[in-house]
Order: sequence, then C-alpha cells, then structure tokens
Amino acid sequence: MRRRSDEEGPRLPIKTLKYNRCPAVAPLSVLDDLSKTRIDIAVNECIKNFHTLKHLQDQLEVKIKLAIELLDKAQQAKLLEDEMEVDGRLYEGFFSDSDKTKMSLVRASQGSELSTVDVVFHDGRLSALLPLYKARNYPKTLNDDEIRQWEQYRERKLLGGGVSSRANRYFTRLAELFKKDDLSPKQTYILEELQLYGESILPNE
Repeated sequence: MRRRSDEEGPRLPIKTLKYNRCPAVAPLSVLDDLSKTRIDIAVNECIKNFHTLKHLQDQLEVKIKLAIELLDKAQQAKLLEDEMEVDGRLYEGFFSDSDKTKMSLVRASQGSELSTVDVVFHDGRLSALLPLYKARNYPKTLNDDEIRQWEQYRERKLLGGGVSSRANRYFTRLAELFKKDDLSPKQTYILEELQLYGESILPNE
C-alpha cells in the first residue's frame, strides 16, 4: 500500500508486491549465512510468522480487503479535499528525473491506455493530478467509479462555498453584465455563449 510518510493515522502493515518493481522479492533459498548476518534477519521467526499467517489466511483475507477498501475511500476523499488545488501547487518545486520520465510515459499514452499504465509518482502532486488529467482529457474512458469521483471533484470545485462559490460568482457577474443598456449584439452574443458554457460545465445532478 502506497502512503506518504507525513500522513497521520495507523498504518496497514501490508505491502503490495508487483513484478519488476522495488522492493525485489526472492525465494528464501537465496538467503545464505552471510546474507542472514548482513541484514540481521531471524529466519526461524519469519518461518513461525509465515505459518501463523497461513493458519489465519481466511480471516485475514476478509479483513485486509475491508481495510484496503477503507483506505481507498480515504485516499479518494483526500483527492477531493486536500488535493483540490493541486493545479496551483505545480510550481512549488521541481520534479525528479524519475517522475519526469513517468510523466512522459503518461503523456505518450492514448486515453484507452491510461487505465493500464502502471506508474507510481514520487511526488504527491503528480499522484493527485493523474486522475484529473485523465478526466479532463479523456472523459469517455472513465469507469463508473472514476466518473463519480470526477463529479464530486467538480461539485466541490465549482459549487463549494454556497453563495461565494466559483459558479455563483460567475453567473452573478454575467447577470450584472446582461443588465447593461448599451450592449451591442456581439456583446450580447458573447454573454449568452458564456452563460451556456457555464451551464455546460456544472456537475451532473
């Protein structure tokens, strides 16, 4: 499970392993006596823990899946709340060469390929920006869960704050401009287009 070191709360002591990714995983047979001493590992204790986990496998599977589900919901909420202004944080610092390479991979991918592109950014700003990048550029590729998250994001972005929300201020200003007596046909047309545009980007009910 990926998690930033500065996040608060209890940690789930589970690590997701993937092929061709760090940390490297090897069978116990490659661990010779010299390596055991070097990394100070208690093999007997590891074997004991392994048998304990095997004995509790059915119970752990249910609880781990539930824990992961709860963590995923928390991560989604964090995207919608704490990372809402990620676009404005892109100039807070430079990105590492590793993240730049991964950014190039994302940009080179077609919309239909983004769901299969497996990248893990070191910088949290990019992790928060990736689902927004997909939603903004390839909305037709979103699955039901991603659509729900995107609509929630847009609702908070545009409607959050009630009368002081971005959407309310936008339409209030348009209404003020419509009241002017000296509007030309071209100006009226532009205002009408802006009204339609604003209505088109409002979150779905």
